Amino acid sequence: MAATNRADTDAWYSNYGSYVDISAPGGSSDPNRPQDGIFSTMPGNRYGFIDGTSMASPFVAGAAAVIKGRFTWMNSAKLWDRLRLGADDIGVSGRDNYTGYGRLNLFRSLAIPGRVYGTITDARTGKPLANRKVALNGTSRYVRTDANGRYRMGSVPYGTRTIVASSYGHESAARTITMPANGNVALSISLRPLAKVTGRVRNASGTALSGATVTIVGTTRTAQSDASGYYTISLAPSACKM
Repeated sequence: MAATNRADTDAWYSNYGSYVDISAPGGSSDPNRPQDGIFSTMPGNRYGFIDGTSMASPFVAGAAAVIKGRFTWMNSAKLWDRLRLGADDIGVSGRDNYTGYGRLNLFRSLAIPGRVYGTITDARTGKPLANRKVALNGTSRYVRTDANGRYRMGSVPYGTRTIVASSYGHESAARTITMPANGNVALSISLRPLAKVTGRVRNASGTALSGATVTIVGTTRTAQSDASGYYTISLAPSACKM
């Protein structure tokens, strides 16, 4: 492992190489400022400020102990994966020889993906919508609602996420949630039904107009009137303006 300084970069005194997996605070960024080191026990029943990877390694060892205490089933390989994945990538993007996979971040390493659940209903009738798609935006992951319109999606990463519910015959709806580490978020969504709009276009004298463009304001849904002036716009949002 390697040491970082108070500027959150690799420390001048730290070892480095292809064997470095992770880094942690090791003390000063300035050899002339020993007070910026890590306050620790010293020989002779004393306390003082010390720099070095020997100061950084206890942080990682302590973090590993906390993770192992929380996830007792983890073997050493999985525990190291947690530490690496949770590290803040402060050096060159990706793993590098100076900070490894990044600087230790115990919170991120402890954070387990959470779960979002709820019910998808029709906004007009309030009835549950079965077999509708609920997706985690920005990924290929999705689940479908059961016969009662209920869904449950696990392994949602902590932080701000967007959930998208969609259904043929309804407008899609996106909702932003904040997933806590190892948490659960209840999210029910009502989808507005889409309708079919039909009509006939005439001029001021009552003559049918063919080839007239009819548009739903605020949407991209359009139609052209036929030779008799009739038009149809399918799957139009309800409560729309013409």
